[in-house]
Amino acid sequence: MPAPQTAQAQSDAADQAELYRKIQIRDSLKSEIAQIDSEISRCNKAKTNWTAATVVGGVGVVGTGIGAIVQNNQIQQKKKELNNLK
Repeated sequence: MPAPQTAQAQSDAADQAELYRKIQIRDSLKSEIAQIDSEISRCNKAKTNWTAATVVGGVGVVGTGIGAIVQNNQIQQKKKELNNLK
């Protein structure tokens, strides 16, 4: 009868080793997922910053364009006034 106990003990040891290996794999995957989540968070923050900078830059370009148009209109008005005085 000792043989079945030995076979059972070997089976239990193999099961324990397999369980330990699976736990190591699980922990390794959890660690990798945490690193990936951290990188995703960093990228999303950078994307948000770039989006804000792009919007602010776009507003600046529009403002510059409007300023140029207003200034051109003022120059044209002053030229008309000058021509009318001549």
